[in-house]
Amino acid sequence: MHLVAELVAVGMDVARVNLSHGTPSDHEAAVAAVRAASLAVGREVAILVDLPGPKIRLGELPEGQLELAAGASFALRPG
Repeated sequence: MHLVAELVAVGMDVARVNLSHGTPSDHEAAVAAVRAASLAVGREVAILVDLPGPKIRLGELPEGQLELAAGASFALRPG
């Protein structure tokens, strides 16, 4: 039995697909695997799609890195 079908068989109710990682083809394959497992086991399984949030792009940092001390303030400013 396929791993996803095993998870469904033992009670998985929701499958989470994280769109922050992988390609659209990977995501389609994951959804297809969950749907196939759901049919094979005879249990409905919800699919939760986790959309990526905004990403902060810092550009170049001095010396390639920046070390922050615990409790220190840090501000991001445009420009």
